[in-house]
Amino acid sequence: MNTLCICAKNEIYKIFHREKYRIMLAVTLGVTVCGALIGLISNSVISFSSQNYPYAVLSLCCYLVIPFTALMLASDLISVEFERNEWKLLLTRHFSRTKLLLGKLAAIVIYELVLTAANVIAALIFSLILSGFTSVNIFAVLMSVVITIIPTAAFVSFAGFLSVLCKSGISAFGLGVAAYGGVTLLGLVFSKISGILFTSYLAVYKMIIGQDIPIFRFVLSVFILLGFLLVFISGASIRFEKREF
Repeated sequence: MNTLCICAKNEIYKIFHREKYRIMLAVTLGVTVCGALIGLISNSVISFSSQNYPYAVLSLCCYLVIPFTALMLASDLISVEFERNEWKLLLTRHFSRTKLLLGKLAAIVIYELVLTAANVIAALIFSLILSGFTSVNIFAVLMSVVITIIPTAAFVSFAGFLSVLCKSGISAFGLGVAAYGGVTLLGLVFSKISGILFTSYLAVYKMIIGQDIPIFRFVLSVFILLGFLLVFISGASIRFEKREF
């Protein structure tokens, strides 16, 4: 566990040391703030309830921001390092391959959590200012962010699995975008099979924000996501252990 924590810590430092990921955090926050300001305009083309704004931002993160940043990070931390033969140096530190891989994936999940939490909290602050403290269920919003960790981890493991299969960062990112778009489109076209596609559970937090929470359905969705998480991590670990450097 200590080795895994060291690996994750090193990768987190590496992520935040790269300017493009700091810029991405700033840009998404800027979009969240601009969205709140646009909502103030009465005749704006884009209109939404200030009470629901944190959930709108969270949905945008679940379906767009998290998937694309996860694919970018996985390609940079895994596939690009394959290209540059940086894995050889990492493996000389006597870390196991699986722990190195899990450390990278854990770091990506942490970055996604920071990105999502920052945007949702910013949206929540605007909602409280515009609508008052009694109009927004702060606990439900924060719990929604916490629950989103599960689908985020599942998607990150999916991105990691694809990155292990590819030999370059561009191919990994391209394959990831194509796979995510294809699976999402498949679920929209053939709605009967959407229940077996992990992309259908990216916004699982929506089940807890209503008056009546479908507990069985929620628990089932969480277990489905955990199942996909284990499958993708297992597949990535097996492929990575067999990879030659």
